[in-house]
Amino acid sequence: VGTLDANSGGLGVDMWAGTPREFIERMLPRLPDRLASPTLRRLVRRLLLTTAIMPSYAAGHFVDAKRDVKLSLIATRVERLRTMGLVGAATALLDAAPTRDDDPFLLRLKVENLLIGDDLGGACAEAHRQQGRVDDIFWQQVVIYCRILKGEVAEGALDASLLAESIVETDPVFTAIVDKLSGNPSEPVGSMLAPTPLLLSMLRSANLPVPADALGTASSPLLRMIAVSPNAPLNIRLEAAERAARYGAITPERLAQIYAATEFTPTSLDNALSLAREDRTPRGRALLYQAGLANSAPAMRAEVLKTAFDLAREGGHYDLAVSVHEPILHSLSPTMPLPWFAASAARALYSIDRPIPARSWLASLQTQVLTDDTVKSAIGSLWALARLAGDTPSYEDDAEAQWRATLKDIDSEQAQRRINAAYILFAALGEPLSDAGWRAEIGDLQRRNAVLPNAMYRYALANAAQARRVAETLLLTLVILGENGPADVDIIVVGEIVSALRAVGFLDGARALAMEMAMSLGLHLTVTLGARSYRGIYRLVPGNDVGGTWCCA
Repeated sequence: VGTLDANSGGLGVDMWAGTPREFIERMLPRLPDRLASPTLRRLVRRLLLTTAIMPSYAAGHFVDAKRDVKLSLIATRVERLRTMGLVGAATALLDAAPTRDDDPFLLRLKVENLLIGDDLGGACAEAHRQQGRVDDIFWQQVVIYCRILKGEVAEGALDASLLAESIVETDPVFTAIVDKLSGNPSEPVGSMLAPTPLLLSMLRSANLPVPADALGTASSPLLRMIAVSPNAPLNIRLEAAERAARYGAITPERLAQIYAATEFTPTSLDNALSLAREDRTPRGRALLYQAGLANSAPAMRAEVLKTAFDLAREGGHYDLAVSVHEPILHSLSPTMPLPWFAASAARALYSIDRPIPARSWLASLQTQVLTDDTVKSAIGSLWALARLAGDTPSYEDDAEAQWRATLKDIDSEQAQRRINAAYILFAALGEPLSDAGWRAEIGDLQRRNAVLPNAMYRYALANAAQARRVAETLLLTLVILGENGPADVDIIVVGEIVSALRAVGFLDGARALAMEMAMSLGLHLTVTLGARSYRGIYRLVPGNDVGGTWCCA
């Protein structure tokens, strides 16, 4: 069962060939609850949505139904997609499941998905169909909620009282919201340490604010619900929206809409750069986004973008910031007189897999190389990113040496680590490098401590890749890299994973993963072009750092 075939991005019906079914059942539940890596989110969708033949159990395998109770594989796939925040994909797979009308777990996931999407009519229709066949607290609570929404307030309140008397431990949050919806005196909902789709939907219907502590344990789809809930306080909505976007539960475009809906005074917008540097919260980032939209002068927009990208890099959410600001970035052209911004623009575009416009921004700097050594260094600092993206920069015969020298100028303490990491990634991608490059970097033998996954995982990954077991290689990759992707894994392991993905045909995924690792290690740092040479082309009226008049310096 699946929604992707070989013609729509699937991995092929034989993708599990050679992988024992018991191994699949044991490893699928180990997939992370959320994925910060856009590359891994694309790969997990292909893994879990592909229509494929599942292997049979090994001879002699026996499942004791009374003792070994677990989800079906299809239910596990739906559950993992939903938990990661990929609700649309989970719903599509659930609709394709032949057991969708019989599996109690799939039925509950279906209703919860409808609640997440604020489809109360669909959720209540399904709940009423199941109330006589599926008998547990969840279904009883949904039916009570739906009766109240339908206008059967007294009946719903009575059912809630009977439910409270029949269970050992009542849910005070559920009870308080039912009282509010019923028009009865109710306790305020000041805390929600265990949010669910049902409780958040009820809060929205009751127009009760979402408690701040709900963010602490909210899964990706619940963060999405909070982010788009009109009853959530603005600061909570902004925080939830950024977290949801980081894990792919909402798109960067949706986050941009939430940024754009935030209200600011004209004075705040006029001083957005300085205020955002002081207020490094979601609200400060929303202010910068609006400043970029509000100012049409290219130099002003570029200054806002550069500030947004620099602050995001320091805060650890660079790729998300670039994706949110991408439409504004595309409104600027390399033909505009913005040489001080060109390196920042190229770096940002490479980070989100836009190599063609990135190349154009680099080309715009090349005319300055003969007259300014700083520009040469800025171009040189981007050599590794261009190579990892699949470009072969030829602007200098000694570009590789220039890149190493530039890294040492930017940050001498971290340069060796970054150079080593880049060489590991190049080797994993099969990128040829000069012998002179690595020989030049060999000096004193240095040893370091590294945190590595269980050796059996590394052995299993290498073995699966060598045997070209596609799905198994991908499954092990996702489990090894975990929630935060390559940023939390030693570069040696990332190199092994990139090699494994390349071996089973995921060259684009291997490149994208290598680029994410490069960004997390700081290979995207570039030389800052001097203000006297370039940023002095424009200036702002003192005391008015975005909305003021720009003129020639």
